[in-house]
Amino acid sequence: MNVRKIMSETELPLQFGRFTLSRAERAVRYRGQICALAPKAVDLLAALADTPNTYIDNDALITAVWPDGDVYDANLSQTIYILRAFLRTYGNDVRIENLPKRGYRLVVCDAPQIPTARFQLSPLRRWAIMGVLAIASLAIVALRVEPTPPQQPSVEAMRAYLLAAHDEALGTPSHLTRAATLFARVIRLAPQSALGYAGASEAATSLSFYATTERARTRLQARAITLAERAISLDPQSSAAFAARGAVAMAIHHDETLASRDFVKALQLDANNVLALVWEGTIRLHRGNIAGGRDLLARAVALAPDVPGTVASLAWANFLAGDYEESIALSEQMLHAHQFPTLAKTDIANADTELHRYRDARRILREMADDPSSRIQRIAIEARIDALSGNRSKAIARLQTLDASVDPTTVGTSGAVALAAAYLSVGDAPRMRAWLARVNSGQRPGIRHDPRFAEKHSAARFERFLKLNSG
Repeated sequence: MNVRKIMSETELPLQFGRFTLSRAERAVRYRGQICALAPKAVDLLAALADTPNTYIDNDALITAVWPDGDVYDANLSQTIYILRAFLRTYGNDVRIENLPKRGYRLVVCDAPQIPTARFQLSPLRRWAIMGVLAIASLAIVALRVEPTPPQQPSVEAMRAYLLAAHDEALGTPSHLTRAATLFARVIRLAPQSALGYAGASEAATSLSFYATTERARTRLQARAITLAERAISLDPQSSAAFAARGAVAMAIHHDETLASRDFVKALQLDANNVLALVWEGTIRLHRGNIAGGRDLLARAVALAPDVPGTVASLAWANFLAGDYEESIALSEQMLHAHQFPTLAKTDIANADTELHRYRDARRILREMADDPSSRIQRIAIEARIDALSGNRSKAIARLQTLDASVDPTTVGTSGAVALAAAYLSVGDAPRMRAWLARVNSGQRPGIRHDPRFAEKHSAARFERFLKLNSG
């Protein structure tokens, strides 16, 4: 499809949903009001809106929007992310979807038309109805039943919000710090809008993981909690606000039940809320609902394939579902994009191990960085490979050496599960139980479906252990 030709054929404004796009002005309007959007983002939106609901391949879009530059898929992905964040702030009627190897498409959902009946009222009945409506209107005003609509951010506030959302999605400490600064600016520019508060809450929650002191962590967590509650108080119908509060419940309070309640509410308000899709999908994996969690995570990746974390979560869901080749493909996609390389290599090694491709698994393990967390994963997987290859004594020696140098209180959930799987492979049930005891009880149901614990000779014992320790 020659998108450049389509773009040059007409200069008439494009209409999609409640948006109007003018190529001549290089501007987008929502219900007549101009929106904050960079020129290249407008050009890309125009290319997609020319043929709505139709996939356009990446090369055609790049040629249309960057005809004279040396541009790669990363530029397209970044601009797509900005457009998605922009469209999500205006509801669900217009969104961008991605299908691997086919490209992107603009999905426009037409609002259903409500038929109006054609009939005549007698003058007496018309006056009676008008009187009732007038009394009802006065009552609503007097009782303040009609809520104040949430503030619509200005063009400047929306520009700051979109930049902040992009930085937040990248997830590094420097990007999160810049996102927090930009969200604070959104709050100053639009103090009655929930968007800035919700975004600032999410940034504070993420930054708390990188805090170097307990005091700094406590301060960031308190700020995240306050900002999320403020966002909901300003707009009880804000999907972003409920997702932010759900993130607080999940990451700070470690209350998956409360978090799930907020994420489900967020998805009811906006079915395309990527943060809620990822978190709720993860919760379902923890609860053992692998198919349900995988479906939500697949939706998140379709909506935001360029956001770090979404692809990683879906890769792990595919591993739990036994779809190892797909898990490897997604993890390789992460490596190509330089996203979470240690996590991606761990997932590839685990999948290769389940496929009995031990040489491939060992090769990828040798490429992993030599830091404490990756060291635990690497040794645990190598021990499993030794045991599955018939070299049980070598596996035990690896694990004993690791045990002697590791403080169990510093090992996270994923490391504890990896070590439990390794000890299971060598038949050491007491050590397996000791490591699984360090896993949060809410996450244990998902371990039943973990392929690393599927050895038939231990299934009954393992199931009994999970039941005994479910509290």
